[in-house]
Amino acid sequence: MSRLLDDAHPPSLPWRRLVWIFAAALLITPAVAMQFTDEVAWSLGDFAGAAALLAAAGLAAEVLLAAGRGRHFRLGAALGLAGLALAAWVNLAVGIVGTGPNPANLAHGALLIAGVVGATTARMRPRALQVVAAALAGGILCIGTVAIATGLVGGLEGSLSHLALAAPFAVAAWLLGGSAHLSRAAAG
Repeated sequence: MSRLLDDAHPPSLPWRRLVWIFAAALLITPAVAMQFTDEVAWSLGDFAGAAALLAAAGLAAEVLLAAGRGRHFRLGAALGLAGLALAAWVNLAVGIVGTGPNPANLAHGALLIAGVVGATTARMRPRALQVVAAALAGGILCIGTVAIATGLVGGLEGSLSHLALAAPFAVAAWLLGGSAHLSRAAAG
């Protein structure tokens, strides 16, 4: 673990392998669960969509782990990436607010797409990624507030689920802000 947090060295190959092992385990879990319960019923399309999402997240993690921009950057970017993957998975699987394509879930989907576009155009710049992560946290909380106010989701359930989804982005923004500060201090 100390090597992952070391500012001078990007993570070694075992850490990168761990990302792919974790992704494979996530994909295998529903297949195993389907053998024991009827509550889990994934189609081939569900597995293909999950595989595509996990492959995209894994490739993005490869880029982030190879960046070698210091621990604040790596942890913040990894946390933001994990938050994006989790929010996308939940929204596609069951919906963040209720089930199916309701306005709040569509808004969450649009926000996540905007986050991916923003993170891609940030080009690994810590300050730009900090803004994207903060915008995602704020956007999730705004959608949650509107969903509660309009009765799409209950107050406590909606508050907790949206706080849980916004938290990784808020912490990522904080870590990326530290990375941006360290980058400016090193340059100046």
